[in-house]
Amino acid sequence: MMSRLISSIDMTKRHPPASRELMTADEAASALGISRRTLYSYVSRGLIGVRGKSIGSRGSLYDTADVDLLRERKKRGRSHAAIAASTLRFGEPVLESGLTNIEQGRFGYRGHDAMMLSEAKALEEVADLLWSMPPPDAADVDVPAPATTPDCLDRCINVISGAVHLGKSDANPRATRADATKLMYMVAQAAGGASRWPAAHHVHEGLARTWGVDAAGADLLRRCLILAADHELSAATYAARIAASTGASLGACLLAALCTFSGPFHAGAINTVRAFLSDREVLRSPTQWADRFRKGAESPRMIAGFGHRLYPDGDPRAAALLRFVALDPEWQVLAASVRTAIGLLPSFDFALVAVERHLRLPPFAATALIITGRSVGWIAHVLEQRSEKKLIRPRAVYRERPTTA
Repeated sequence: MMSRLISSIDMTKRHPPASRELMTADEAASALGISRRTLYSYVSRGLIGVRGKSIGSRGSLYDTADVDLLRERKKRGRSHAAIAASTLRFGEPVLESGLTNIEQGRFGYRGHDAMMLSEAKALEEVADLLWSMPPPDAADVDVPAPATTPDCLDRCINVISGAVHLGKSDANPRATRADATKLMYMVAQAAGGASRWPAAHHVHEGLARTWGVDAAGADLLRRCLILAADHELSAATYAARIAASTGASLGACLLAALCTFSGPFHAGAINTVRAFLSDREVLRSPTQWADRFRKGAESPRMIAGFGHRLYPDGDPRAAALLRFVALDPEWQVLAASVRTAIGLLPSFDFALVAVERHLRLPPFAATALIITGRSVGWIAHVLEQRSEKKLIRPRAVYRERPTTA
């Protein structure tokens, strides 16, 4: 259980001493010429990474590389070009949204704390909140069988490829909501691998029946789906918004998101976490592995399944789920070792793979849960982008690159 994990971590809590890669709050604030209050705001926005605390110190240690990057940005000034160049990787915000707010280690949907929503709501209720549209008629939800292929993402892409006609941008609100609901269930059925979707069931109940889990397991799936529903502007979400800005249908925008999500640095991250948590060399001696990694890695934040740039103090989605998961003893030791040596806590990806193992789900279930939950957020972003009635068309800075013979 998560309480035992946290207990085991706290009992062995030690942090690495300051080094060239780390600096104290006073050093970081002085280097940037800002107050500590402003420094903390940079941390909450994910602009500066935190690596735990130094021995004998009550303050956190900060990533020197991030501080140097911000200092260089200040030297360049805040021209339009400089601001635009800083947006691509967890940098400056690129657009306004009223859907998801990530701030000070928490996140919520339309002003509602996502952790609280995950305590009792179903995914359909979160869809009501994010979509802000009238409910469809029950008869409008008719889900065709997905293509038969062993890959979760392939199934989703195949079935949505045949539904790009759904959700035209000029449709009335009720028709749009009916198409949005149908697309959500199509993704759920395809992602879960169900040959036939159980009638009159919530999404989490349909997945639970498909995967053969009990009521407690179904409730855990429900929590996963709600916490996956949206997470601001991930690459796939941004792809959906770009497609929406052209006037594309809901189905086409969802397909754009799924195709983007299929990349190895997006959905593939789940597979990387699963492989890492099965690595016998790592699990044979997690403490020694974590210590070697800390001493040799260029970027200690980059460990599959641990840490998140937007949550310096730990991913709240992971904490919310791991309370209900009995972690393998090896994974408990590994998590404690990474926290002790490097100062990182499990990420949402770690938690989803842990849920997959805990409930003995199919090996694609973690990915299926993200896709199914996030389909709600993708649709919400499409609807929001449509209201802007503006084409997303950024510019590029031309830089001549050397050619190879």
